Amino acid sequence: MGPSRCQTLLRRSPRALTQSPVGRNPADSLPSRRTSSTTTEELLAKIMKVMDVLEKDMKQRRTEFKQLKQRVRHAEKAQALAEDRHANLQGNVGELATSQASIIKCVVCQHCMEQPFTIVECGHSFCYWCLM
Repeated sequence: MGPSRCQTLLRRSPRALTQSPVGRNPADSLPSRRTSSTTTEELLAKIMKVMDVLEKDMKQRRTEFKQLKQRVRHAEKAQALAEDRHANLQGNVGELATSQASIIKCVVCQHCMEQPFTIVECGHSFCYWCLM
């Protein structure tokens, strides 16, 4: 078996490598520099457009993120304020229950009045059973 066509081409001079066996330059079949640079420019233009769109999207998302962060901060402040109010109200409820218990107690038997009876002339209240 003899040498292959590729091996024969490789043994030739560098000048022979640029020419095809038919006598044409293989570079002629490639797109010209003008076409490839135009294609490159078109690709660059498309890439730039995509980058612009992505940058706008990124700016919009940053703005949304800042707004959401601010809303979270406001919500956390409102929650802390509500928790403080809740704690204060619970303390007030305890105080009110204690004071109400002292008001509702009958002066005679010192129990909680189940059936309070108020004397109209003076406004004092007693258990109905203590007055009977």
